[in-house]
Amino acid sequence: MNSSILQTKNIIFSYGQKTVLHSISMDITRGEFIGIIGPNGSGKSTLLKILGAVLIADSGKLYFKEKNYLDYNRKQLARSITWIPQEHPMVFPFKVSEVVLMGRHPYLSAFAFEGDEDIEIARSAMERTQTIQFAERNFNEISGGEKQRVVIAGAIAQEPELMILDEPTSALDIKYQIQILNILKQLNEDKNMTVILAM
Repeated sequence: MNSSILQTKNIIFSYGQKTVLHSISMDITRGEFIGIIGPNGSGKSTLLKILGAVLIADSGKLYFKEKNYLDYNRKQLARSITWIPQEHPMVFPFKVSEVVLMGRHPYLSAFAFEGDEDIEIARSAMERTQTIQFAERNFNEISGGEKQRVVIAGAIAQEPELMILDEPTSALDIKYQIQILNILKQLNEDKNMTVILAM
């Protein structure tokens, strides 16, 4: 029987004087595929950032596998939870394969380089997302849909239990929307990965 993987209790968050999240409580079971739907400005991105430990709530409790987020260190959370934002700005000219390998960072000690196992995990993630054919191309030179698949490949290489995505199909044509949602569905079914996404 699947157990609870994520719980929030009375989460409140404000930007200055404006409260955008009002006492949000939910209980998500391992292996669920959850969609958060709402208009722009309704607080979807803010909620996902809190769930992904990018923002800290003003008040309320947040639990991952029935343990308070505050009891985990950053590396522990990074191995278990991945958060994918809407935009993927990349200042330096990284290759696609290098971007995917960044997903292995939580498993490396300081100043360590990726080993054969990390490279194989990244390769498998690129195969699953059909991005291996442009592994040697510059990330900034590929299309928006291809970038989104590369970023998801990096998240898969991280081997998380929980994947959080902020509007992963926005600004993409229907072909890429279907591809990305199919990839997420397969991850959910094949790996029992919990997926939460805003639409």
